Amino acid sequence: MSLRLAPLALVLTACGGGGDAIGSSGSTSSWATAVPIVASSGPSSTQTKLRGRVTMDPLGAPILPAPAPDWHVNDHTFVRDREGRWRMFGIVAANPPRPKPTPAEGARKGPSFGHAASDRLTSGWSFREDRPFHEKHKEGSVLWAPHVVWDGSRYHMFYTSGGDPSAFVISHRTSPDLSQWSKAQEVFTDGWQGRDPMVLRLPTNEWAIYYTATEDPTRASPHVVAVRTSSDLERWSERKIVFTDPHVGKGYGPTESPFVVARDGWYYLFIGPRPYDAPGPGRPNWEHPGYVGSDVFKSRSFDRFTDADFVGHLAVHAAEVVQDVDGRWYVSSAGIRQGGLYLSRLFWDD
Repeated sequence: MSLRLAPLALVLTACGGGGDAIGSSGSTSSWATAVPIVASSGPSSTQTKLRGRVTMDPLGAPILPAPAPDWHVNDHTFVRDREGRWRMFGIVAANPPRPKPTPAEGARKGPSFGHAASDRLTSGWSFREDRPFHEKHKEGSVLWAPHVVWDGSRYHMFYTSGGDPSAFVISHRTSPDLSQWSKAQEVFTDGWQGRDPMVLRLPTNEWAIYYTATEDPTRASPHVVAVRTSSDLERWSERKIVFTDPHVGKGYGPTESPFVVARDGWYYLFIGPRPYDAPGPGRPNWEHPGYVGSDVFKSRSFDRFTDADFVGHLAVHAAEVVQDVDGRWYVSSAGIRQGGLYLSRLFWDD
């Protein structure tokens, strides 16, 4: 089984790992053209063997343009409200290196996520004035990478709040309607810069939360994807490492923005940027061609992925995978200086 991206007028760019929400700060990733697969990170021999099984059409126009020419959309989440309308929450911020002044509302109340809505997943999107909530920031804190799930009675948003990089905070809020949100609760911490949470309901009715971290939270070490499980979305198990990349570092790395899809008894893990090319002096993350890439791994287990499970490479970054009401699958992306949020059809070649 493999994956390919099919033609669509509304196709996608790519998006980064952690970044700065409205009124906050931090680095993010970006889109560029498709790049060849190299062995700087990940299974080079497997990638060469399977390269032709994944395809992607040229990019089209954004489904949601950035709110200003010098702003961008980055890590984001899609969810349908109880009336059937699509919502998007995500990082919406000024492009670096000189972020614009915080909007007046954000300056008074603290940073927030951008909020957009549409009656259709693939078109008609526009930003809304109402923000989900505002957070007062302490030193070292961030507001990154939201993910929203519905448990049958209320919505749950998980996101990165930052703090000590060796113990980054993952926060949790709930809402009955995607408008009124509870106070933030710290659910757990992890490092180095444990962030980019994504939540999946398992066949056992337990929940799994995936996120990027490092093997040793206290120092530079291999980048990993970790998972914790919960029966109630509030109390979480200790972490288990589900994927390890050999690249050693802190902060940004090749296991960002993990997204897992459960389908037909298989689990698909999307991570990036891959192949990873660490930033250097005078060349920020979003200018590296390796930033435009995500690898896909397929496993029978929700909590174990290896290089041998590689099934494709997509020219996207921080992909969110979403199924429309008609059953069609899509993958999204955005990034610094890319002009907004994009979407493309995603096919599973069974």
